[in-house]
Amino acid sequence: LFCEDLEQIVEEKEKTIQQIEQRHLIDLDQLKSNKTSLEKQIKQLEQRLQEYLTNEEKLRQKLTKTEHLLNEANQRFM
Repeated sequence: LFCEDLEQIVEEKEKTIQQIEQRHLIDLDQLKSNKTSLEKQIKQLEQRLQEYLTNEEKLRQKLTKTEHLLNEANQRFM
């Protein structure tokens, strides 16, 4: 009887361990999925930042050109 009780306890513990392992595997899969999603978002944000910086540089060049043309026009009318 004592041996059977021990076997049952061991079986229950093994079952509990398997359930814990399964939950950990599910959690790990979710973490991997989250990591992949975050990496994708980071790439998209880096791309948007690069586009923003490029647009900013283009606007600065246009502003400089406009200021130059305005200065030329002002000098002509003086």
